[in-house]
Amino acid sequence: MAPYFLRNIIPKRQKTTDSKTLLQAIASLTWVQWLQFFCGWLAWTCDALDFFSVSLSVTALEKQFGKSAHTITTSITLTLLFRAAGAAIFGIISDRYGRRWPLVANLLMCCALQLGSGFVQTFPQFLAVRSLFGVAMGGVWGLAASTALENIPVEARGLAS
Repeated sequence: MAPYFLRNIIPKRQKTTDSKTLLQAIASLTWVQWLQFFCGWLAWTCDALDFFSVSLSVTALEKQFGKSAHTITTSITLTLLFRAAGAAIFGIISDRYGRRWPLVANLLMCCALQLGSGFVQTFPQFLAVRSLFGVAMGGVWGLAASTALENIPVEARGLAS
């Protein structure tokens, strides 16, 4: 028998037992479903906020490290490049252990690296921290999206995503 990840390359379409309109599906959400959606949305928002805060502070980073804007934006490129590694790592971990605790660990990693970005002393340290943040950033999106959407009715997933 093929491994789990090979059997699920093509996702199975979920069937609804009773067809609801979009408004009926949203009205039927429980508080737990709303909270799970909000947790996923908040995780993604925190991740995006940190990523764009570096983009908006390039001028200050130029002065701090004595580098050109082109060199500073290398950290943004590294962050984006390492997202794929983070998505693979945290995707495999979440398939093995579930989504909740890998998401918690991932968010703690994001927090530590966000704080670490503010305390680096040299540009190579900054590049290393931002590269590690790219790994964490790659993990957040998949875990947050699946947390937010897996318990929402099929009819409401398009709007929620």
